[in-house]
Amino acid sequence: MLREQFPGLGTVFSTPVGENVGNAYDFLAKYCREVGQPLQFFPATDADVENLRARFGVVEVTPVRAWFDYLYDAQDMVTFRGRRFNGQRNHIHRFQRLYPDWSFERVTAQNLPEVCAFFDDFTRRYHKDSASAQAEEGCVREFLRDFAAYAPLAGLLRVNGRVVGFSAGEIVGDTLIIHIEKADIAYEGVYQALVNEYAKCFVTPGVRYINREEDAGDEGLRRSKESYHPVRLLEKYLVQIPAQPEKGDKSMQEVYEFLKKCGTYYLATVDGDQPHVRPFGTVNLFEGNLYIQTGKVKAVSREMTANPKVELCAFDGETWLRVSAKAVEDDRVQARQDLLDHYPELQSLYTADDGNTQVFALTEATATFSSFQAEPRVVRW
Repeated sequence: MLREQFPGLGTVFSTPVGENVGNAYDFLAKYCREVGQPLQFFPATDADVENLRARFGVVEVTPVRAWFDYLYDAQDMVTFRGRRFNGQRNHIHRFQRLYPDWSFERVTAQNLPEVCAFFDDFTRRYHKDSASAQAEEGCVREFLRDFAAYAPLAGLLRVNGRVVGFSAGEIVGDTLIIHIEKADIAYEGVYQALVNEYAKCFVTPGVRYINREEDAGDEGLRRSKESYHPVRLLEKYLVQIPAQPEKGDKSMQEVYEFLKKCGTYYLATVDGDQPHVRPFGTVNLFEGNLYIQTGKVKAVSREMTANPKVELCAFDGETWLRVSAKAVEDDRVQARQDLLDHYPELQSLYTADDGNTQVFALTEATATFSSFQAEPRVVRW
C-alpha cells in the first residue's frame, strides 16, 4: 500500500494487497478522517473498483484518460506488418539509411554508465517543468541507480557507437510492460526503431501483448501512441470514498429517523442555472449510508448525475431540517433491493434489476436542525 501525490489529484493511495486488506481499509478511513483529507485510490483497475465497491458500498469512480495504458499486439510491434504500419516502416527505413552504423543491444552493468550519461543529457536538452514530467524523471533516476535490484529487460539503441535511446520493462503474464522509453528525437525515426528493436529482442513466445503505459496527458505523446494502433486502452480510475463516520456516530441515524417521521421531504437539484424542488418520500439506511431513491427515466436522476450537489428540507411541525450533500449513485443490486424491501408499496413500480431503479447515497453531508425555541444544531457525516 503506497501513498503518493499525483499531479492534479492530490494525495492518493494504492489499493492494498496481501492479507488483512480489510484492516488496511479501516486504517486508511480512520487516518483520512483524522487528518481531514479525502480517501481516494489511484490508479484503480476495473477489478479494484469492484473490490472497493464490495468494501465501501458507495464509491465515486472517475476515469482518468491521461493515465490509460496503451496495449498493443506484440507481433504488430515486432513486424510492423500491413498498411496500418506504413508510417512506422518508412520511419525505420529512413533511420537505417541515415544512420547505417546503428545497433541495438541489451543494457548491462558494463554499458549502464553510458545509459545514465545519455539520460542526463536527455533531461537537459528536453527538460519539462510539469509535475508529471518531474515525477517521471525522478522514477527513471531511481531505476538507473538501482538497476541491479530491478533486473529489468532493458535495451539501448546506438548510432555511431553513441547511445541515442533506451527502453526498459518486464514481462507480467502474457504482457511485456514497457516502463521507460526515451530517445533523442534529433535522430529521425529513432522512436520507431527503438520500439521495433526492443520488441524483437524481448518478445518471447508467451508474450501476446505489449503495454507501453500512459501518455500522462501529453497531446503529442498521445498522438504518437495512438499511431501505433493499440488493440485496447486499459482504463485507470480515481476512486473516491465518501467520508466514513466513526463507529458509534448517530448523526446519520438521527437524520434518517427525522425524515421517516416527516414522511415527505423536499429535494432541491439544479439543471444548469435553474433550480428544481420536488417532494420525495424514500429514505433508507444501508451499510452505514443514507440513501434516497428515484428512477433513471426521471429528470431528477439526470440532474443529480450531472450535478450531484443537492439539498433537502423537511418539517415535523416544530423543527425543520436542512441537509446539504453530494448524491452518489450506488449501482449495487443489494443497495436497491434493501431500499425496496423497506418500501413494499413501491414494488409494483420498481424492481432492483429493472434497469430503472436508482439509489443515491448522501455523502459529504451537513445537516442543520432549526426551530424557534433553540439555537440551530449542525451534524455532519
